[in-house]
Amino acid sequence: MSGKPRLRNSTVRWYQLLKYQIPLAVLILFSLLAGAITYTLSSVNARKHDYAILNLAGQLRVIATGIITQSQQYKTNAPRDYATYNRDLKLYAKSLDDQTSRYDEIIHAFKERELGPELTGLKSGLSCNWDEQSISQLQLTVDEWENFQSGLAQSYGNNLTAPRLEYAAEFILKNAESFTHSTSLLAQAFRDMMQRKLEKLTLIIKGLLIFSGLIACGILALLYFRLLSPLKTSLRGIHYISNGYLQHRIHNKTHNELSLLDDAINNMSSSLNAIFNLTSHVASSATIDETLEIVFNEFNNISPINWTGIFHVDAGRSTIKLSRLFSHKKSTLEENQSFDFKGSFMADMIDKGKIAIVNDISQISKQYPDSAIVQLLIKDQLKSALLLPLTTSFKDDSVIVFASEQINAYDESKNGLVSFIGDQLTHSFEKSVVMENLVISAIEGLAKLAESRDPETGDHLLRMSIYSSIIAQQLKDNSPYSEAINKQYIRDILRFAPMHDIGKVGIEDSILLKPGQLTEQERRQMQQHPVIGANVLRRCEAQMNQVGYSIFKMGIDIADAHHEKFDGTGYPNQLSAGNIPLAARIVAIADVFDALTSKRPYKEAWPIDKALDLLEQESGKHFDPVIIQAFKQAMPEIMNVYNQHKHV
Repeated sequence: MSGKPRLRNSTVRWYQLLKYQIPLAVLILFSLLAGAITYTLSSVNARKHDYAILNLAGQLRVIATGIITQSQQYKTNAPRDYATYNRDLKLYAKSLDDQTSRYDEIIHAFKERELGPELTGLKSGLSCNWDEQSISQLQLTVDEWENFQSGLAQSYGNNLTAPRLEYAAEFILKNAESFTHSTSLLAQAFRDMMQRKLEKLTLIIKGLLIFSGLIACGILALLYFRLLSPLKTSLRGIHYISNGYLQHRIHNKTHNELSLLDDAINNMSSSLNAIFNLTSHVASSATIDETLEIVFNEFNNISPINWTGIFHVDAGRSTIKLSRLFSHKKSTLEENQSFDFKGSFMADMIDKGKIAIVNDISQISKQYPDSAIVQLLIKDQLKSALLLPLTTSFKDDSVIVFASEQINAYDESKNGLVSFIGDQLTHSFEKSVVMENLVISAIEGLAKLAESRDPETGDHLLRMSIYSSIIAQQLKDNSPYSEAINKQYIRDILRFAPMHDIGKVGIEDSILLKPGQLTEQERRQMQQHPVIGANVLRRCEAQMNQVGYSIFKMGIDIADAHHEKFDGTGYPNQLSAGNIPLAARIVAIADVFDALTSKRPYKEAWPIDKALDLLEQESGKHFDPVIIQAFKQAMPEIMNVYNQHKHV
């Protein structure tokens, strides 16, 4: 997996979104205001009821005062004859009955806490809800009234047609103070209750207004901290990005629509940066391997990948070969592996020439159970893949595969971006293929030029180059030289090993083709062929350096040092041990082994065991002991090549 940081993809819950938060805050504010208004209107209506109650309480005081005043007047002007008495029956007695009846009606309505429209003058009856203080005083006033009413009835006497008005007046005046005081206390209790209600109402309304103000401030703060301030940060980030700072990242922690927008902008700038980097680096890359590594690293900024490879379909469209792969983890898929193309899951995609996304490779395996590629991808724990067709001007069918250990790693919304990248990769790979083909053609031409001077070697160049690559692979898998060897190194040694003796083109035929033993002078001249070959390749490398490429470095190392010996007794520079380039040390063993086990005009082919004994004897002298050990471990593969291409 690439070590580059992954872009954040916000997971925003619904309650974090502004489209819900702002309406919810406004709804709360509206509800509070509506509640305040409703409560105020209800309180105003309740105040009307309170005024009705206070009015009735006031009537009680007026009635009590009227009863006492009339009683005082009657007592002062008590009748002395029947005519006056009869007059007072119609006036004082009737007024006293009316007032006590009214008082009784009101006080008992208070006691029952149900005031009818006939009392209040309202359209509907009123149910009273009083506090404990008012209820307590009401009970005292009711008790006082009932006692007063009972005493008044006794003073009246039993003859209702001829009541004892003077006794009644005396009773009233005698109990006037307690009667009026009790009535006044009730009225005061009601007024106090109404005042407390008013104060409570005022407090509640103030509280609602304050709370509404806090909610309004909260909404403003929400808008500022969750919208305006992050928006300012976003605009500043967009300004940086629009001015070419594509690596700039907008960092908002709002977890709302803006964070989603910022993630989208960051992903966009990252994608653009990846495209620009990809275009820039790919344009300067000289090999397919460099290009593939660049693609791996840069594409990781767009979508997660753990493995990428390039597959080529052969001309007959019967097989598809994995020509290159790049991954930071060990893969069971290997370069140059070939698979059946017809009926494979790649065939339809390549024929359509369109991007294909496999969200779950395990599901594809059910559709293509015989696909070896799918099974190997699953074995590598790769769960999803993106397949990008590459069509060059050579009309060859190729596809680059990005694979991830995550399910559903690739987003179809990025197909346009991936398609654009595909166009860039097509040009780059086309250029790399041309350069690679040029290098291969040059190497083969130079190698065949040298081989043409010594036609009796059979398939020597083929065998020793394959031997060299097998040894290099063994060293890569398990040796102190593992870090110095990669897949490109193994491919290069396979290509450049045949160039080890190109310097022989500068040796006279009389020396090169002499059947007998060379003289000392001839031997010294023969030992110059590594220098000649290395100088030829240095001139080739210099020409390539002028156009920005380095191709022949390993070939120079091999040509110049393949006759050096580990103990420093070789030629032409008497290098020893680690001073001898690793590729030259590998090729030296492969070259000697093939020379020993192949037939020459001047000798027969040695048996394998005899050749191995000699190599073992020369370990630490002529040859690197570590490489001799790797050679012995790789003998099964070397023998397969020997048996297939031997020249005995």
